[in-house]
Amino acid sequence: MIRIVLVLLLVFFIAGLARKLLARTAASDDDGTGEKLVKCGHCGVYITESTALAEDGRYYCSEEHRQRSLR
Repeated sequence: MIRIVLVLLLVFFIAGLARKLLARTAASDDDGTGEKLVKCGHCGVYITESTALAEDGRYYCSEEHRQRSLR
């Protein structure tokens, strides 16, 4: 009877460690770039600053929206 209880405790302990390791691994999957999002000056869609087109301090999601906004 004591052996069964010890085995169960060992199984729960190992399961708890495995859960902690998996949670830590999932948390470290974030690449950490934290890239800034900006809003398109024409349609209001949020896009990353690196892919946005900038003109006079405003950002646009496409060349078409940049052109329309300049008219």
